[in-house]
Amino acid sequence: MAGSERCRRARAAWEVSDSEPEAEPKPRGPSAAPEGSPPAAAAARPKRRRAAGEAEARRRERQRRKEREALEKREKREAAAAWRLLRPERCLRLLEVCVDPGFLEDPGSDIWIEALSSLECKHSFEPQAIPRSITWRRNMPSVPSAPDDCMVKTEEEKEVLVLLEPADFLKRLYSLTQAQVVLQLWGNIDVQFLDTWQEFGEHVSALTKAIARRPYKSQLEMQELSFCTAGVSGRGLRVEKDGTGLWQVWKRQIQQFNRVSPATAAAIAEAYPSPSLLVQAYEECSTEDEKLSLLSNIPVKSDISGKDHRVGPDLSRRIYLFMVSTNPDLILDLTV
Repeated sequence: MAGSERCRRARAAWEVSDSEPEAEPKPRGPSAAPEGSPPAAAAARPKRRRAAGEAEARRRERQRRKEREALEKREKREAAAAWRLLRPERCLRLLEVCVDPGFLEDPGSDIWIEALSSLECKHSFEPQAIPRSITWRRNMPSVPSAPDDCMVKTEEEKEVLVLLEPADFLKRLYSLTQAQVVLQLWGNIDVQFLDTWQEFGEHVSALTKAIARRPYKSQLEMQELSFCTAGVSGRGLRVEKDGTGLWQVWKRQIQQFNRVSPATAAAIAEAYPSPSLLVQAYEECSTEDEKLSLLSNIPVKSDISGKDHRVGPDLSRRIYLFMVSTNPDLILDLTV
């Protein structure tokens, strides 16, 4: 019995050791992975994907930055080329004068056509909507940086010059002075009385130059502080809280008109110390002709020659139109 009991116990111990193998020892130390953590290869794969994505994003950002810089450089080059085309010494080359063939019927027309040919602009003889009229058009290249290898954009200017005989002009006016004022102010039409073909040629040349330079002047006005003149006169004027210095500013503004000396500007500012006083004087005039010539007889003392002269009707007209006109494109001076 004792032997059989020992055999039974030995067989039970063998069965237990055979069904439950001994567990392997767990690794110890800092390199041991915590329980429930994924395998090392699976944990490293998402990090590599994130790094690759960040590198691609940085590459795309650098590419976009390079494209923006290239676009800005190209726009600056084109703007600089367009600015060079609009400069006064080159703008005449872009303008074309279109002359109605009816001018050729007059025997003395070759005199003013020679004056037109002396300009650096093109001119052609084309039938116009109004007989014996002149129009202008501007031929601008679509790509200013390469004017010889690109399409040309043609823009029609809005000015029209019509030649009328005195008898035909007077038939359309019931009063020589009053209808002329109506044409100048309400019709935005400037009337010039010329005696010879030579004077007509000089007038056409002056008007052509003024039209050609208009885009250049418009670009200047768009720049910051475009109203400041060059040299010493470009310095700012200090205006105190009590109004001291406003008279100097008003005189400086008058001096910005073409061909206006400091003495002439001072004479006008002394007669009318502020713009509001000048506007009030215009309102007190009874006729438009009186308004146009309001400043004509103001005496001006010359510091150079010592001889006194007057403001004159031309400057008086320009200042009046500047003060009352609502047309931003109105050409005040036709002799520039």
